[in-house]
Amino acid sequence: MSAAQRLRGRFAVARSLWAGALVLPLSGVLLVAAAPPASAEITSPGNGAVIDTNRTFDVTASYRGLSSKLRLTPPRGQEVVLAEGPDSATETTLAHPFNTSCWDGTRNPCSADRPAPNGEWRVRQTQFDVIGQNDDATISTSTFRLRIPARPPTGVTADASAPQQVRLSWRHGAEPDLTGFAVFEGETQVKTLARGDCRDGACTTVIDYQADGVGPHTYTVRAFRSTGVPGEEPLASPPSEASPPVTVLPGTGLPGPVGDVVPGTEASPAPGSPASASPAPGEPTASRSPAAARPGGSAPAANSTAARRQAFSSGFSAFGPKLGVPKLPPLPQAPAVAQLPDGTFEPTLGFEDQELGEPGPPGGVAARVTSTVGAAFVSEQIVRSTAGALVLLLAGAHLRRWLSTAPPE
Repeated sequence: MSAAQRLRGRFAVARSLWAGALVLPLSGVLLVAAAPPASAEITSPGNGAVIDTNRTFDVTASYRGLSSKLRLTPPRGQEVVLAEGPDSATETTLAHPFNTSCWDGTRNPCSADRPAPNGEWRVRQTQFDVIGQNDDATISTSTFRLRIPARPPTGVTADASAPQQVRLSWRHGAEPDLTGFAVFEGETQVKTLARGDCRDGACTTVIDYQADGVGPHTYTVRAFRSTGVPGEEPLASPPSEASPPVTVLPGTGLPGPVGDVVPGTEASPAPGSPASASPAPGEPTASRSPAAARPGGSAPAANSTAARRQAFSSGFSAFGPKLGVPKLPPLPQAPAVAQLPDGTFEPTLGFEDQELGEPGPPGGVAARVTSTVGAAFVSEQIVRSTAGALVLLLAGAHLRRWLSTAPPE
């Protein structure tokens, strides 16, 4: 073999070695890049899982090989990277604790009271794609759902500061998807309130009662929270602790405690107000007479007035004829109180005191109430009658004197 042939053989061997050194690493890289991870999946929570209580659980995923990221998207909000891992030749787990009572939209530790919203949450696992040079290549997805009822309201208080009204107050939780509240007496719902009517976590509402609603009352409140799914009914919270018992005050027109009443000191209800309504069946009343029950009415005059009128009538009957004054016909008798077309009672001109309605019990309120207006009218009549009698007496005296001094014919 010549020297030239030996040189050509050595050159061919070297060229083969160089080609092998270049091709083998490149093929290995392609094989590694094309090979999918042996175990890359989201392991917790399971796909389609429903969480219905406030608790802390781990969002986890397994991966092998190149770096991987674990991402979470809330029902309303942007996707957040919860965890990420470096390259690893062995199987590795990505994990992040998720607290349903504290979600601030980041993966940072949360210590405030910020409940996560109800609805569907999406978990996505991504990995770096060498060929496409994409670090957001999805390799696994999963969804879970939060369906947690609202927390019960706290600090329920009731205040009956106005007649036939109760002002109720409470505080609600920090859930971002509260829809409203309902007030209950026992198992009966008596009032509702929208979430927008509350301010800074505090709610206040007023409950009105009719005349038959006076007495003690106790309340509980429930909060309602959206499920995050359109068309579904809101989730009700457990009932709050009951409020302390509160007594609903009667209206101004309702009877108060029985006792001595000074004329002119009784409060009159405003027209059309709830206090002007009829009292509830079985409620005690101060008097059953219309004059004592209605504003503007008059009670019968005192016995002393009747005695004065009787004395005047007797004296006039005894001395009137002796003075030559003819006896006048009796005045028409009229009730001291008459009912007007509008339903009120007003004193009329008359000399007879008449009891209206059934007489009250001895020593009761009706027996102790006197009518200032009626007494004034009676006094005026006595003055007029006395003045008329004096005029007649003077006229009779002059007539008699004139007749006695007339010259004889």
